[in-house]
Amino acid sequence: MISEEVLKILAQYSKTLEEEKTPFFRKGKSKTVVANKADQMLDPQTVKKGSINGKQFIKAIKNAGKRMTDKVNEMTGEVNRISIFQHSLQREDVVNAIHAYIGYDSRQNFGEQEARARQSALREIHPVKAEEYKRCAIKPTIAGYVAGMPNAEKRLADNIQAKVALTIDELKNEKGEFDF
Repeated sequence: MISEEVLKILAQYSKTLEEEKTPFFRKGKSKTVVANKADQMLDPQTVKKGSINGKQFIKAIKNAGKRMTDKVNEMTGEVNRISIFQHSLQREDVVNAIHAYIGYDSRQNFGEQEARARQSALREIHPVKAEEYKRCAIKPTIAGYVAGMPNAEKRLADNIQAKVALTIDELKNEKGEFDF
């Protein structure tokens, strides 16, 4: 059986490890690893609708599913940070980002809500000015209407001229030279 003193020592040791968040094999202080700042911002219990803007939403979508982790070289003790993509967490991150930007409703279709959120974020980042619509407006005029109408007489005359030119070429090829 484990004595009460040993249990107290283990409890104190575990508390100090949780407070420090430093593994025993590392020297110096270690930071808590977070994939992106969006993970801290997008906790669904604490986040309210509209708490992030369009740029932050697009950034959170791009980083959805990414997690940073430390890789320790056992020989040298050197710590390298690497990014790992966890496909199982991607959709959860996207849902949290949608919830923080425009609000997520679990009763509605995921794809529609994601598309709506992306569209509104892109509109917020790159707004379209009303002047751009005025610039490309088409004004129908009578001159344009007449110029675009088919001309049957001209079409028939061009067709006859082309047949005459074709006949002349065929006769030249059959009999050599032919003068008109």
